[in-house]
Amino acid sequence: MQQVTIDDLKKTIQNFNLKVEVVNVDGAEKLVFDPKNRWAILNLLDDAYLGSSMTGIKYEANSKRPVY
Repeated sequence: MQQVTIDDLKKTIQNFNLKVEVVNVDGAEKLVFDPKNRWAILNLLDDAYLGSSMTGIKYEANSKRPVY
């Protein structure tokens, strides 16, 4: 089972210019939930942001099907 790290989340936030804040609380980085912009964090946690290795285009996907 793969795990997503805060570094993975921060990289996606930066790559897709998302309005999701990361703060340091007692030495641990945490995401800040902003009710005014709830879809950004929900889509981030749902792994909705993808990039094409062929075209370099970034996408926000509303449904995904794994390809093995």
